[in-house]
Amino acid sequence: MNAPGLKRFFVLAVAFCAFVKSPNVFAASDLDNFSRETMLRDLARNCIVPSYQRLASKCRALTNAVGQLVATPNDDTFNAARDAWVAASLAASATRCAQVGPMSQPEFGPTFYFWQVMPKTIENKIASATIIDQSLIEDLGAATKGLFAAEYLLYGSAGGPNAPTGKIQPPHDLMIAPEAKRRRDYLF
Repeated sequence: MNAPGLKRFFVLAVAFCAFVKSPNVFAASDLDNFSRETMLRDLARNCIVPSYQRLASKCRALTNAVGQLVATPNDDTFNAARDAWVAASLAASATRCAQVGPMSQPEFGPTFYFWQVMPKTIENKIASATIIDQSLIEDLGAATKGLFAAEYLLYGSAGGPNAPTGKIQPPHDLMIAPEAKRRRDYLF
C-alpha cells in the first residue's frame, strides 16, 4: 500500500474506533427504543420523499426549459434545456437507489431508466408526416421516449441523422434551426 493510501486507511481506522468507543454510539437506550416502523417512517420522511420532491421539481424545470426552447430556439434556451436535463437525470439517479415508489413501477421506471435509445426510430418519427403529439409519444416504446431519448436529442450521438454521410451535425444546429420544429416538438 502506498503512503497516501496507508495514511487514509489509518485515519479511517482511528475515526471508526473513536466512533465505536464513543459512549453515545449504540447506547443501550437507543437499542431499547429502536423500532423498525420508526426507522422506516424516518427513512421515508427524510430520504425517499425529499428525493421524489427534488425529482418532481427538476422534471418540471426540464419541461419548462424544453418549452422555452420550443417557443424560442436560441443558444440560451438550448443550453438551459441541456442544463435542466442534467439536473433531472441526476435527481432520477438519486431516486433510483430507493427502489420504492412510482420509479419502481413498470409504467414509470422505463421513462427514467431505459438507456437503450433507438436513434433511427426517433429520426424516422421526426422525418415522417405523423403528427407529433401526446398520443404519438404515449404509443412509442421505452426506447424512443424518456430521459435518455431527450439526452439523444439534446446531446446527439455518433448514430445521428447524418451519420451515414459522415457529416454529423451538432445537436445544437439540429435543435436551433428553423426547420427543426418537428425535432423540438418531439422533445417537448
